[in-house]
Amino acid sequence: MRSIFTLLMIIMFSAYNATSQTSCGPSGVRTEININADPQTIWKILTDVKKYPDWNPYIYEIKGDIQPGKMVRFRMKGSPKERKFSAKILAFDPGKEWAWGGSIGFLFKARHYFILESIDKDHTKLIQGETWTGWFGKGFGKTVYKDVCENFPKMNEKLKELSEKH
Repeated sequence: MRSIFTLLMIIMFSAYNATSQTSCGPSGVRTEININADPQTIWKILTDVKKYPDWNPYIYEIKGDIQPGKMVRFRMKGSPKERKFSAKILAFDPGKEWAWGGSIGFLFKARHYFILESIDKDHTKLIQGETWTGWFGKGFGKTVYKDVCENFPKMNEKLKELSEKH
């Protein structure tokens, strides 16, 4: 009985301390990482888009008014080439969620999101992901998901490093 209890405790402790998880496919990418910082500290870094070139290994330029409904321009490192696009701010809930995306009716819809979930006063789970739906969504996802799957965890790790220094 004691060994079962010990095993359960190890499993529970491991699950709490798991630092990152990633799932990738042509319909979407979802990454998670636990950060030893409160949501507001992470939010300040995440939304200070003027400093992205200083730290972000993937998205290096965001221009525009970061407000729900507004259009914003992005520049990203990509494989094999840089990507430029515009997207609408779909959600902006300070300290909790930031999402952008776009659609062409039922043909294509994309949504990129950051979600901050408080674990306790000094720990936060960052969830970053992107989904592609519609007739051409999965086809688009097939062309970018490997690149996205490689780069989102790099962004998360860098955001973790900066947030934990504050």
